[in-house]
Amino acid sequence: MTEKKTEWAVSVGGLSIGSSDGQLSVGGVTLPLGGQPAETRSSQTLASMGVPAQKVLQAAGSVAAGAMSNQEVTRYQLRLPISPRLEASFRKESWGDSLVKVFKKELQTGDADFDKLVYISTNTPERTRAFLTAEVRQAIAYMIDMGGSLEIENEVVNAVSGGIDAPGEDDRTVIAIVRALLAFAAQP
Repeated sequence: MTEKKTEWAVSVGGLSIGSSDGQLSVGGVTLPLGGQPAETRSSQTLASMGVPAQKVLQAAGSVAAGAMSNQEVTRYQLRLPISPRLEASFRKESWGDSLVKVFKKELQTGDADFDKLVYISTNTPERTRAFLTAEVRQAIAYMIDMGGSLEIENEVVNAVSGGIDAPGEDDRTVIAIVRALLAFAAQP
């Protein structure tokens, strides 16, 4: 049996979304689809990783300047079995954050695209910097770009992912971040 590959691309208001060669690209961030390694398939759940999770699905609509907006998110509250010894939050950087940077130094990663998109607040700058590998930055940037956020306070993790997950499945990006946190926590 041969695998049928479909390629497509859509651009709406300057945001480009597309699929090609088993990858999904959203706003310049590329994630694997379909043929990814077993550890990233959506069939893996947080529970199968030993991470208890509470999920709350939220849908909110709003009307601004005559345009209707519908935002659906899944909020995760997680408890890791081992602490990564990190205290950090990641959210979309606003113009107000740019002003605050004048008075308060924000952690910068050296990745210009990531630093422009993501505002990092941390009490553990050295550990946070060590955690933010290229793969972790890509996952966090995707989460933030899709309207989410991430807060890590030792073994407690609060994550917001864009969209509502299918029953019995957890967000792939949340799984990737949790996997990275568990691997980081296991390091001496």
